Amino acid sequence: MLAAAALAAVVPSPATAAGDISCESRGCVKVDSSADTFGWGVGLDEQSGKAYIGDPYKDRMWEVDLKSGRTSDLLNGGWSPTGVAVADPDTAYVAAFDEGNLYRVDLRRGTKEPLFKNGTLGQATGVALDGRTAYVTDRASDTLWAVDLDKPGRSPEKVADHLGDADGLALYRGKAYVADSWGDCLWEVDLNTSSKEKVAERLGDASGVAVDGNGQALVSDIANNKIYQVDLTSPRVTKPVSTVVSGPETPRHLTVDHTGHAYFVDTDKHALYYLKGLDLAPPSPGPAPGRYTARVEPRKTEHAAPGNRWVYPSVLVSNTGQRNLGQQKVVVTAPSGMRFEADAMTSWTQARGERSASCARSTDQHTLTCNAVDLNLNNGEEAVLYPRMSVASDAQTGPKDVTFSLGDPAFATGQATVDVTGNVG
Repeated sequence: MLAAAALAAVVPSPATAAGDISCESRGCVKVDSSADTFGWGVGLDEQSGKAYIGDPYKDRMWEVDLKSGRTSDLLNGGWSPTGVAVADPDTAYVAAFDEGNLYRVDLRRGTKEPLFKNGTLGQATGVALDGRTAYVTDRASDTLWAVDLDKPGRSPEKVADHLGDADGLALYRGKAYVADSWGDCLWEVDLNTSSKEKVAERLGDASGVAVDGNGQALVSDIANNKIYQVDLTSPRVTKPVSTVVSGPETPRHLTVDHTGHAYFVDTDKHALYYLKGLDLAPPSPGPAPGRYTARVEPRKTEHAAPGNRWVYPSVLVSNTGQRNLGQQKVVVTAPSGMRFEADAMTSWTQARGERSASCARSTDQHTLTCNAVDLNLNNGEEAVLYPRMSVASDAQTGPKDVTFSLGDPAFATGQATVDVTGNVG
């Protein structure tokens, strides 16, 4: 269970705009009727009219009927759920703070399944979905992680770090926006390049963030009891900030529905609130982040005689993009007259030396599939890949190309050459 921590010292915050909403009022309406919740994160299933609240203080996930306000205990015990992202009426992905994990939750059955070993995601706090990729903030390492939901067990990819006390998270047009309660600011992270910059400051103890379809961000401040609006479309480096909601006690994560109305969780008031009158647009997912890019090149020509069982064709893999190449699928295809001799492939980097990856050979031993080669290459870094192969005793002489395919789906391909000759000195 997450212990309730003292709030940060009150810091100067942006001036309150005329006509801002006060809580509680007609513009800030309490939705749920329970006094039991100590919520942090919130996700909406608008199709069923339900909200789901992550409560790390009581180790529970709550279900709230948005029409009646009835609150029920969906999942309890054994975890500390914070951020919530609803994928469809049956499924949500939930960050768990103490466990440092991301859970897949069956909303109909009330069951959960961890995607990693505990601790993998540090202190997982915020979560947002972009198709089949989940982005998770980690307050322990100040990091934004990307999780491929189609490849369970694959290590998460580091998108950006040094994000302060990374908490709430929202996506907008290929960018991630991270609320930093330690730095009193809002970070913008480019999901294509992993570059980051502060786009708004003086946000107090910034906890939650949501972005509407017109690039207007809402940021909650639990130290100054306010919610701010940040104009992300402004050409200014530091975006203009105004106070739009006053009076919530500890406003945490926020979300915007398809009508342009916002919801937020207030921990100390044990409530989910509904905001109207902010003139927000329905959220837009924007373009998906860019894919990996790499170059696969031959290192040197290997020379081998027919019958040789110890041949190591190799390629040099270079990361030409801005995103770290973490674990990647590598498929190697043998030419006629050659086959693979082991269910493994060796990788070498200057930072980590030699490492062996488990692979599987096809029945005819002409294809080697390695589902998780841990490259861990940043932009400009290189790795050497080489499997063990053999040359058939009746193989024709001459150059033969061994093909290496990187990624799933493949985003880079290259060949290593083996010169089969009867005279290898």
